[in-house]
Amino acid sequence: MSDNALPDTPPPESEEQVDVFYDDMPSANDLLDRLNAIDLNRLDLEQVSAEMLGKWKWARVLVMPVGALLLFLLTWLFSALSGYLIPSFVVAALTLLLIGRLLDRYEKALMQAARQAVENYISEVEGDTGLLIYFQDFLPKKYRPLIKALQDGFYGYIPQYREAVRLLREQLDPVKFQTWWLIKRDTLRTIGRPIKYYEERARRLLLLDDDDLATLLEQVSEQDILNLLLLAHDEKLARRVLGHLSVLIAQNIKTELIKVQKLDKTRAKISVDKIMDTGRRLAAAGELSVEPDFFA
Repeated sequence: MSDNALPDTPPPESEEQVDVFYDDMPSANDLLDRLNAIDLNRLDLEQVSAEMLGKWKWARVLVMPVGALLLFLLTWLFSALSGYLIPSFVVAALTLLLIGRLLDRYEKALMQAARQAVENYISEVEGDTGLLIYFQDFLPKKYRPLIKALQDGFYGYIPQYREAVRLLREQLDPVKFQTWWLIKRDTLRTIGRPIKYYEERARRLLLLDDDDLATLLEQVSEQDILNLLLLAHDEKLARRVLGHLSVLIAQNIKTELIKVQKLDKTRAKISVDKIMDTGRRLAAAGELSVEPDFFA
């Protein structure tokens, strides 16, 4: 090798490759797979209630003929015992009415159990990161109440949820969705999880000791602190946070808390993410006594 030849320089110590995307965000293919894996039969209230009835599901068909037969038999029995036809008919009718009300209560309880089972399944499908809300731009406007309910952790829009899933399966172009998702990915970080997830994350700050909490609050903005307190709605957390702020900042935030009438949930989610990211960075730098995973 000539003297002028440059020596083979070993590559620098492999620097950790940082993914440009957030690790906790699902991919477009994951979302499509989860959408296609949904069992529509488990979203059908009638079918779920019929499965709960089991072998008794055919009893509904026989209600009318069996009721008429029982009315005749009870009327005949009571009239044979009492010798009076019309009073016996009235007593038989009242007896059947009582039985019918008991059966009606049972059916309502069964339907409620079926509804709860379907809601639990939707909750399981949505998970912590959400699912259908990522497809909201591909759904008609009439599904906006459904999307808002999912963001709030409410799963009672069962027929609409089933219709939306079926519509997406039939009409969604996977390639178009993947392209859209890559463009919108960063802005979708907060919409996937319900508001309760962020409320729990905000209240987790109660576990920090005073020094760590004070260090963290020095690195975040007043607006993010305000959104945090509005979202958590926890008096103990508010007292601790305000206690670590300067008098002027604390007074400003107290004033804003009184003035604010409605919480902007999207902004509040973003604020919680910012605070947690700041905490994770400080913990990684050794400025806090907790591990970075505390803010995961």
